[in-house]
Amino acid sequence: MKKGDAALIVLMVAACCFLSHVKADEIFIAGFTNKPFSRTSCFGEENKGNKVVGLSGSTWDDIGAECGKKLRVICMGPVSPDQTKDCNLSSSTYVDVIVVNRCEDCEDGTMKLSKDAFEEIAYEEAHRVKVQYVWVP
Repeated sequence: MKKGDAALIVLMVAACCFLSHVKADEIFIAGFTNKPFSRTSCFGEENKGNKVVGLSGSTWDDIGAECGKKLRVICMGPVSPDQTKDCNLSSSTYVDVIVVNRCEDCEDGTMKLSKDAFEEIAYEEAHRVKVQYVWVP
């Protein structure tokens, strides 16, 4: 067994356990923003930390009253086959984020993570990756 094989096996087991609680229709495209979420739809100017998310219109419309709820987001892979950088397998298998905003410039089926949250699960160079999520208490 090579040095990185053990880490990959642990990641795959964790992902399988995590994904057993995820519905197939909850696949999103996640990007990130370099701008701080300094004013949000949910909390105005109150700072909710550096691991936050803005949701696209249709998802926001469904859960708009859920400001402050947490999502557990896991990177699933590249958006396109020619994408050379995607999930950061040497980092965390998932990131927990707080819903703070409606993402006005996001297409349906997308979310915008804070840069710190995005970099926990994917390489910055990826810009966008496929993700799945679940609500967490």
